[in-house]
Amino acid sequence: MNDPYETTETHLERLLGRALNSFDLPDALVEKLDSALAHASSLCSAHHSAGLHRETYRHTYLLNDGSSLTLWELVHNTGRDGARLHELYGEESEVRLAATRLCRPSSPEAERLAVDGPDGLPP
Repeated sequence: MNDPYETTETHLERLLGRALNSFDLPDALVEKLDSALAHASSLCSAHHSAGLHRETYRHTYLLNDGSSLTLWELVHNTGRDGARLHELYGEESEVRLAATRLCRPSSPEAERLAVDGPDGLPP
């Protein structure tokens, strides 16, 4: 997921540009990202079934004041003709809630996400 030649600025532009809901992120959070010096991304969870493919990524940024900030990305194939759609969230609980809406209500996956986080650990 990490491109060693991609700058943090380019990574952020790409991430915010492809997200369907980047305008929903708090302004203060987006402003903090302007001071990002470095980034790392990792796959936190993936669920692939016959009809649904869903992945959760964690994007962590080192800010110029020494603190870090994490964005959560939900990628799923629920677009027209199975197109991959991207959503961004500032909190892990928000991405967990978004992931549950993609599951069939009675599925074991929906029940697990309601209790555990996207990485299978309790919230």
